Formats: sequence, C-alpha cells, structure tokens
Amino acid sequence: MNTTTLCNVTMVTLFAFTSLGAVASLNTRIINMECNTAHFTDESPFADALKNSMEVLKGPQVPEETLDHPLVGRSCLTNFFFQAGCSKDIGPEDCAICFSAIEYRINMLCKNNMGVQLTLQDCKLRYETYTFDGIEEQLDNTGPCPGGGGSGH
Repeated sequence: MNTTTLCNVTMVTLFAFTSLGAVASLNTRIINMECNTAHFTDESPFADALKNSMEVLKGPQVPEETLDHPLVGRSCLTNFFFQAGCSKDIGPEDCAICFSAIEYRINMLCKNNMGVQLTLQDCKLRYETYTFDGIEEQLDNTGPCPGGGGSGH
C-alpha cells in the first residue's frame, strides 16, 4: 500500500476508479455534484486541509496512484476525509488539469461547504467531516494521528 503525507494530510491508495468510458481527450463535464449545507471559514483547519489536498492533486507531481486507484486521505488537524481519483484513460498532466477543474467548480458552486461530492467525466473528488464508503479501514493502516485528531470517531 502506498502512503503519502504532506502538510499533515495523509493519503493512501484505495480501490480502482472505473472509467466512465474510453476518452480520446480530457473531459471535465459534470456528471454529479452534491454540496453539504454546513460551511467552514477560510481561516479554519478544514480550509487548510482542503487546500493542502488540492495542492497535491493538481501539483506538478500528481500521485501516480490517482490514475489507477483513487487516493483516500485525512488531516490530523481536523476531521477532514477525502477520496479522489482520475480515469485510467488520461495521463498525469490531464489528471492535474481535471483536479484544477474540480477546484474551480467547488469554488464557484460549493464555496466553503464542509462536504462535497463532485464527479466529472474524467475525475472525481469527495470530502467530508466524517469517514465514508469504507475508507476508515484504509486510513487505519496509516496509524493514528498524534493526539487523536482526525479520527472520524
């Protein structure tokens, strides 16, 4: 199992993200979007955890696992849990661009919402204040957070 830690955000490989169909080029059409009604402030640990996660996902070195298996992650500073992945039909550069498209849409449509599920044709992201879809077992393999933060219990 691959694990990555950056700025108190831990990510591990989860399971295969099935492609929504073969694609010739990047497709950022919205398939599904849901926004939680609870909100966070720009100065909160939740905002920092989301920012750090997005930096990893759209950075120059997109985690290679994202192309075959979504990543799951958590922040040890707050209850922040996420799952992200790209279609295996696109490369790392397009994956990073797809996550930039996700970030743009979140900022336009779900700004500061504490939970978002956004699926585009070629990538997806979900983040919440609680664990979901069985990711807790995967996160337990990374060990506990110091001081018990981000446990989701």
